[in-house]
Amino acid sequence: MSPGIDASKVAAQVASGNNQDGDWVVFADGGLSGDLGSSTYRRTTVWDDGTGGHKTVTYTWDFTVAPVTYGVILPLTGWYLAEVDNEGLAKVNINGIVAGESVLVKDGVTKYSFGLTNSDGSSRVSGVNVDVYVDGMPYATNAPGHTVVSGNDEDLDGNPIGDFYYFTNAGTNGTAISSLANGDARSILNTDGFAGNNDGGSGGTSLQHAVLDVSQFDLPAGTVTVVISGTVKGNLGAADIGFSVVKEINIITRNP
Repeated sequence: MSPGIDASKVAAQVASGNNQDGDWVVFADGGLSGDLGSSTYRRTTVWDDGTGGHKTVTYTWDFTVAPVTYGVILPLTGWYLAEVDNEGLAKVNINGIVAGESVLVKDGVTKYSFGLTNSDGSSRVSGVNVDVYVDGMPYATNAPGHTVVSGNDEDLDGNPIGDFYYFTNAGTNGTAISSLANGDARSILNTDGFAGNNDGGSGGTSLQHAVLDVSQFDLPAGTVTVVISGTVKGNLGAADIGFSVVKEINIITRNP
């Protein structure tokens, strides 16, 4: 089974270029899809024979990020203006989720978990900060709270809200790193070698992610760097993991 796409590679291609050229300028100013660039990247997946890693095979997959159709791209495609105050500052809401995956390989059986709560129900996520830099200079910061969502949680209308796509982008530790997997978190649990964690297990606690409260900033035009950082307490005595994820966005002002 091939690994899923790497969303960060797609985003990097869209964000390529500068104020004069690149995909993001095509989307901002308009143009033809044929003006968009393309890029390639490689991902690997490891298969083992279920005997504790005595025999493994590595499969390599090449992906291409490229426009799928040729047509007209209207100005500001993929861009949106949430709100601007009288000083020309854009009101930008920033949020995100934090998830952590643990894996145990024993006697040929692989067991995954995305649990984020301690035995007393408290969150293992702490010290979350959202830091904003404008044109490379510190601009604003916020320490948002968060809510841990479990696999069987629903919204007020009864819709499930526990599903998410897991992507390792903030560090790893331990001795079974090669067995970590990216993809739909519920599917990872339901297809490993341990039935007790299917659909998150009892109470859905093996399928959890932390939803950050929204941080709102008044930001000027320019290149904006957003850094979301914090700590996830280690599972079963493992070391804590500090994370820091960086995202760059561009804020532009346009004449009507």
